Amino acid sequence: MLIGFSCKNYSSYYEQATLSMISSTKGEFKDFNTFTTSFDRLLKSVLIYGANGSGKSNIVDAISFMKNMVNLSFTNEDIIAECEKFKFNINAEEEASMFEILFVIDDTLYEYGFEVMKKVIHKEWLYKKVKRRSPVFIRENSDYSSINLKGELKKEAEIIKSHTRENALFISTAAMFNIKIAKKIKEWFENSLCIISSNYSSPGRTVEYLETDDEKKAEVLSFLRKADFNIEDFILDAQEEELEHIDNLQIKIIRRKFLK
Repeated sequence: MLIGFSCKNYSSYYEQATLSMISSTKGEFKDFNTFTTSFDRLLKSVLIYGANGSGKSNIVDAISFMKNMVNLSFTNEDIIAECEKFKFNINAEEEASMFEILFVIDDTLYEYGFEVMKKVIHKEWLYKKVKRRSPVFIRENSDYSSINLKGELKKEAEIIKSHTRENALFISTAAMFNIKIAKKIKEWFENSLCIISSNYSSPGRTVEYLETDDEKKAEVLSFLRKADFNIEDFILDAQEEELEHIDNLQIKIIRRKFLK
């Protein structure tokens, strides 16, 4: 369960930007868009609004980058290069980019984050809270020797610290070595933090579903009719095209004709 996300010095955001799922104290929409947890009253949904080009989608991009780092940094040394710093301040390139996320797993609140500077991990931290906030580990710089493990993790993961590269997250490394808490957090990023955008769309799979599953097509058609009541049906027309012309492929929409 996502509680909040913050980033700094990433893409169009130089100062810290925060997306919070914590409800305000106002009573408006409280009955249908909030719910109570043991930590706080949370929102079921949020909207990010603003002018075109104002950076709304960059918050989602920042979350996506963080997710990719957690899932892939142990096996992919190049993923850290995708950290895009703010370009309209001469100091930004020499400053760290920060990513932090708050979420709940099994009634435990986790606060996890890291900083990237010059394509290495500058800092990394994990805290958890049931009754009180306590550190799980703190990484002070890119060198693995700076990783300070706490509690049970100290006994379980001390031996694998040396396998952590300067451009990889310790949480990603520990998960690959089957460290329990690291695996739990990595699985949350993989399975619970779902990002749906045009970058993750799969037109080919959508077409396959629609061609082979009549129920799926009926569901899509129902959705289209709610958006435009004139739509009666749609037809998939397979065409052979050169790859560079793939954007020209079309789904034909049949609209109802009304007699006046």
